Amino acid sequence: MLEETTNKYDIRVGVEEEVFIVNDLGFLSMHSDSVMKNLVSMLENESDILDRAKKYLFGFQWEPHPSQVEYVTRPYSLLEIKKAIHFGREILAKSAKLLNHKIYVGSLHPVQSKPNPMCGTHISISVNRKNDKKAKIKELQYIFNHIRNHLPEIIALTANSPICGGEYTGFASSRLFYSKVLSDSSLAVIKRGSIFPVPHNKRRISRYTIIFSKFHKSSLRLIANPKGERLLDITPRGPLTNIVEDLSKKRNESRIEIRVIDNQPDIKYLADIIKIISGLALEALDNLAKGYKLKERKNLRKLKYAAIRDGINARVSIDSKTIILRDATKEMIDKAIQYLEPIGIKLETALKEAKSASELYSIPRIENPSEKLGLYIKKGKTYLEILTHESKILKTISGIPVLIPENTKLFGKLFADFELEWIESPQGIIRSFKKIKKNYWLATRDGYIRLSNNDKILKARNIVNQLLCIFESIKDKKLKRTKPLVTKIWKV
Repeated sequence: MLEETTNKYDIRVGVEEEVFIVNDLGFLSMHSDSVMKNLVSMLENESDILDRAKKYLFGFQWEPHPSQVEYVTRPYSLLEIKKAIHFGREILAKSAKLLNHKIYVGSLHPVQSKPNPMCGTHISISVNRKNDKKAKIKELQYIFNHIRNHLPEIIALTANSPICGGEYTGFASSRLFYSKVLSDSSLAVIKRGSIFPVPHNKRRISRYTIIFSKFHKSSLRLIANPKGERLLDITPRGPLTNIVEDLSKKRNESRIEIRVIDNQPDIKYLADIIKIISGLALEALDNLAKGYKLKERKNLRKLKYAAIRDGINARVSIDSKTIILRDATKEMIDKAIQYLEPIGIKLETALKEAKSASELYSIPRIENPSEKLGLYIKKGKTYLEILTHESKILKTISGIPVLIPENTKLFGKLFADFELEWIESPQGIIRSFKKIKKNYWLATRDGYIRLSNNDKILKARNIVNQLLCIFESIKDKKLKRTKPLVTKIWKV
């Protein structure tokens, strides 16, 4: 039965991957429009690149944030999809390089995502009979529900965003934890009818879309969300659903779209994720052929949250039993491999041993020279009066460095900046960050000065208290010209 199932179906996979554009210091660059202009010029002047783009890609899409861009591949076989992903990343990197920029293939920028902007990878899989390219709604339902039941394992393998705003968040996938876009899907059901109302809210106003089936006929719809929303953790797509945007699609465009996947630093690793999902799809079809009834996995939401929080190391207690997600993931992979081997597909990375991307590419190291100053920023108390512990250099606005002696009182606004180190491919693609170093500064009236953990904090105010001090001084008519912050200066 297993080999009969695997030989009966044709698998096609498409990928949408959002990436960041960064400058030569590793920080976000708001120049996606310039990268796209370079890309258009490149395609117009280099016919070989244009031919490859037509072969591998549907195109490129804008994203809400000007530091992001997305490429969309055409549906390809499991052996060919890796080439399409490689081309999509490479051509964007080549276009960014013309601006002395790079692309970063992570889900969150480790410093500037707070938590937005975010990037993700969307994998769409279609599995159709080789002698009939039209999708069968029952088969789609089984594939959807089976993959959905394994979302905790998929998240555990791909969770790859533990840092946000320059801090460890405590979550393996900060992207999924903070996302306000992706909603939970429901178990997909098939409904028959002549009319399908699709309620949804837009700007807090209730609205309805009504879908009619063909005249004198009722039709079947695969429904994973009664509102017809498509921005779900996993969703069926195509004309067999109640998603309004898909009604005009052709039936052979029916597919299952998985959106819970963090961007992967290595293309081989992403290709193996795709293979495992395809193996799950074949397993679902085999279960359908055997007449198995597919139910929703118990405690699915709890397991998903555990995977988002702890990744592959998650352990969940359910009904006096402990589920170790690494073991459950290894079991899922082993089953998927049974359906991939008959069609000549093998996993190429350590993923087959249930090792996640965050284990293969170590988590960035954060160097924080002063937890005390970082805490003031977290609390919003950024208006400080300090006493310097040692002599310092003041970087003046005029550019003239000034020596500040020890035991000098200074007042100003506290802020942090960062230095970044990363792993980069020869093509100009940042795969992951290695180190994030924090520096703390005080912006005074005369310029900027770097702070250390030994400087003494005399006073700390938040912005409200600082404004109150200013208003009080105005009220009491005591507003006078402030004395220079530095009474004596020594030019270096």
